Amino acid sequence: MEEYIPIKNNLTKVQQYIIKVHNEKRSIYFNDSQLKYSLKLERDAQNYADILASTGEFKHDPTNHQNNYGENLYAFSKDKPLTIDDAMPHWFDDEEPHYHYEDGSCDIGYQCGHYTQVIWQNTKEVGCATSQYQIGRFKNGYIYVCKYYKTGNILLNGKKLKPYCSN
Repeated sequence: MEEYIPIKNNLTKVQQYIIKVHNEKRSIYFNDSQLKYSLKLERDAQNYADILASTGEFKHDPTNHQNNYGENLYAFSKDKPLTIDDAMPHWFDDEEPHYHYEDGSCDIGYQCGHYTQVIWQNTKEVGCATSQYQIGRFKNGYIYVCKYYKTGNILLNGKKLKPYCSN
């Protein structure tokens, strides 16, 4: 990856806040893997958010795997720009109660992949962006995209790895 920005003062208030919110959630489980903000990931998230907004689609970026990126998406049909405060409750708070650390499963009928990406301990960077839909079911609404490096939710020999070390 490129363009690390380790000095907090070089980040905008929005970028600092994105890191703060992510690291607060991660600190529930561990304190030794704080995320850093990546301008490259932010640019990639912005480019992809713009693609989704212009096509009216809501789907994950097919290039994530080749870039070793994780990704969380959130879309809303109201005509106000989205922030991490809009997305994180859906990614974390709504999914966390349905995740079972012991076997890596998620309650039937629920998703847990957004939650596990947020807390994936080996993920070191994040960058987020938003764009307004021009067409489609979310027209005039917004898409919010966060890209993560390295990806979480990894399978090894067909079995999902755990998102963090419990000890």
